[in-house]
Amino acid sequence: MHSFGRRHQRSWDSSSSRRVQPSRGSSVTGYMTAAAATAAALFFVLWWMLQGEESPWVPAGLAASVVMLVAAFARLLVARRVRSQYYVRDR
Repeated sequence: MHSFGRRHQRSWDSSSSRRVQPSRGSSVTGYMTAAAATAAALFFVLWWMLQGEESPWVPAGLAASVVMLVAAFARLLVARRVRSQYYVRDR
Protein backbone atom coordinates (compact mmCIF):
# COMPACT_ATOMS: atom_id res chain seq x y z
CA MET A 1 0.00 0.00 0.00
CA HIS A 2 1.32 3.42 -0.93
CA SER A 3 1.59 6.23 1.53
CA PHE A 4 0.57 9.62 0.17
CA GLY A 5 2.26 12.16 2.38
CA ARG A 6 2.99 15.84 1.98
CA ARG A 7 5.36 15.30 -0.91
CA HIS A 8 2.45 14.18 -3.11
CA GLN A 9 0.25 17.15 -2.30
CA ARG A 10 0.39 20.30 -4.34
CA SER A 11 1.58 23.35 -2.46
CA TRP A 12 -0.73 26.36 -2.71
CA ASP A 13 1.49 28.98 -1.12
CA SER A 14 2.02 32.43 -2.64
CA SER A 15 5.10 31.34 -4.61
CA SER A 16 3.27 28.72 -6.65
CA SER A 17 1.69 29.84 -9.89
CA ARG A 18 -2.05 29.47 -10.01
CA ARG A 19 -3.96 29.40 -13.21
CA VAL A 20 -7.37 30.95 -12.87
CA GLN A 21 -9.75 30.02 -15.62
CA PRO A 22 -12.82 32.14 -16.16
CA SER A 23 -16.24 30.61 -15.66
CA ARG A 24 -17.80 29.73 -19.01
CA GLY A 25 -20.92 27.90 -17.88
CA SER A 26 -23.37 30.76 -18.14
CA SER A 27 -22.29 31.85 -21.63
CA VAL A 28 -22.67 28.31 -22.98
CA THR A 29 -26.08 27.95 -21.36
CA GLY A 30 -27.30 31.25 -22.74
CA TYR A 31 -25.95 30.55 -26.22
CA MET A 32 -27.49 27.09 -26.44
CA THR A 33 -30.78 28.34 -24.98
CA ALA A 34 -30.92 31.03 -27.67
CA ALA A 35 -30.10 28.42 -30.33
CA ALA A 36 -32.84 26.12 -29.03
CA ALA A 37 -35.36 28.97 -29.00
CA THR A 38 -34.41 29.88 -32.57
CA ALA A 39 -34.71 26.25 -33.67
CA ALA A 40 -38.10 25.91 -31.96
CA ALA A 41 -39.37 29.11 -33.57
CA LEU A 42 -38.17 27.92 -36.98
CA PHE A 43 -39.82 24.54 -36.41
CA PHE A 44 -43.23 26.05 -35.62
CA VAL A 45 -43.04 28.65 -38.40
CA LEU A 46 -42.17 25.99 -40.98
CA TRP A 47 -44.82 23.66 -39.59
CA TRP A 48 -47.41 26.43 -39.95
CA MET A 49 -46.21 27.31 -43.49
CA LEU A 50 -46.30 23.68 -44.64
CA GLN A 51 -49.76 22.80 -43.27
CA GLY A 52 -50.98 21.75 -46.71
CA GLU A 53 -48.29 19.08 -47.02
CA GLU A 54 -48.76 15.47 -45.95
CA SER A 55 -46.32 15.56 -43.01
CA PRO A 56 -45.14 19.11 -42.35
CA TRP A 57 -43.27 18.17 -39.18
CA VAL A 58 -40.56 16.26 -41.11
CA PRO A 59 -39.00 19.19 -43.02
CA ALA A 60 -39.63 21.49 -40.06
CA GLY A 61 -37.85 19.07 -37.73
CA LEU A 62 -34.97 18.63 -40.15
CA ALA A 63 -34.51 22.39 -40.45
CA ALA A 64 -34.59 22.83 -36.66
CA SER A 65 -32.07 19.99 -36.27
CA VAL A 66 -29.73 21.66 -38.75
CA VAL A 67 -29.96 24.92 -36.79
CA MET A 68 -29.03 23.12 -33.56
CA LEU A 69 -26.15 21.23 -35.21
CA VAL A 70 -24.72 24.41 -36.74
CA ALA A 71 -25.03 26.24 -33.41
CA ALA A 72 -23.28 23.44 -31.52
CA PHE A 73 -20.51 23.21 -34.13
CA ALA A 74 -20.00 26.98 -34.09
CA ARG A 75 -19.75 26.93 -30.29
CA LEU A 76 -17.19 24.14 -30.50
CA LEU A 77 -15.07 26.11 -32.97
CA VAL A 78 -15.20 29.25 -30.84
CA ALA A 79 -14.29 27.29 -27.70
CA ARG A 80 -11.31 25.69 -29.46
CA ARG A 81 -10.08 29.07 -30.72
CA VAL A 82 -10.38 30.67 -27.29
CA ARG A 83 -8.64 27.72 -25.64
CA SER A 84 -5.75 27.83 -28.13
CA GLN A 85 -5.34 31.59 -27.60
CA TYR A 86 -5.35 31.01 -23.84
CA TYR A 87 -2.61 28.37 -24.11
CA VAL A 88 -0.48 30.50 -26.46
CA ARG A 89 -0.81 33.53 -24.21
CA ASP A 90 -0.02 31.47 -21.11
CA ARG A 91 3.27 30.12 -22.46
